[in-house]
Parts: sequence; structure tokens; C-alpha cells
Amino acid sequence: MALLRGIVAVLQILFALQANAYDECEEIGICEHADDYPTELVQDLIKELKSKNTIFNKDEFEIDLGFRFNDDIQELCEITKKQMAPTKAKDAKGVMRYIVNDKNNPVQKFNTAICNNRGSKCNDFLGFLPNYRSVCIQKSVLRQMIYVNDKNQTAVDYFKVPICCSCELLRTD
Repeated sequence: MALLRGIVAVLQILFALQANAYDECEEIGICEHADDYPTELVQDLIKELKSKNTIFNKDEFEIDLGFRFNDDIQELCEITKKQMAPTKAKDAKGVMRYIVNDKNNPVQKFNTAICNNRGSKCNDFLGFLPNYRSVCIQKSVLRQMIYVNDKNQTAVDYFKVPICCSCELLRTD
């Protein structure tokens, strides 16, 4: 009986982790892991695109460590900088699409900066004005990506890519 309870507990944890990954993908609008990703189809599409000398978007990753050694600069919202090779992303209309990519050898990569505390209060380094509250807001830009359309062919559109976290003041009165 204890073994059964242990198995149930593990399954509940795995389900919760999968649900959180899905929620974050939906909320941020881009993710690297999709359980239902059509890997074989996408690999065939990549071969076809490469044979046509297609140019893919691949950001060069810049590591900016200057601010880490500068005591004069304080971040108001914490971020995680990451280079993502997306498999799913929301297009400009908010529709989630499969992005053409290869897990082992990505053909599309984008530099991102994701708010660690989206929707939460900013760091209190400043004494904000009375009648205002601060909140960390995820900001995104639209970037061109190659995706799999409804006919299982490639198409190009613009997709949301998170690029920074902004501390904004909201009036409370």
C-alpha cells in the first residue's frame, strides 16, 4: 500500500510539473519543450528548407556581465537571460504554433529575458510615490520565425519573444 501511495505521489508531482511548464508556455508565449511536437515532420521540413538555402534566425548570444560588477546599477525586476530554441510560440494573433526547429541542432534561436516575478511587486530600492504600486511586467517583441502551418507545410510569421522585464507604476487611488 505504501508503494502505491508513493507511485501516486510521484505521478501527481510529474503532472504538476507538466502543467506548470504548459502554463508558463501559454503565459510567456514561447517554449522549448512540447510533448506533442511533430519531430519527424519538422526534420523533413528542415532538410527541404536547407536544400533551398533558407536563412534561419539565429541570434548570437551576448553575455553582458558589466552590470554585475557595477554597484551603481540596481535591477528593479529580476530576469533570467536565456537563449531559446523554441518548438512552440504564439504568433502575433495569439495562436500557438509549432516552430521549425531541431532539438539537437537548433536552426532558430532567440535571445530572451524573462521576468522571474511577472505581475509581482518590483524591488523596493526606490521609495515609490504614495498612491502608486509597482509591478513587474514582461515585455516582448515580434520576431520572424518559420513555423508549421495547418497543412503541415512551412510558413513565415511574426511571433512574441520576451526581451525584458519592466517595472511599472500603477495608480492605486
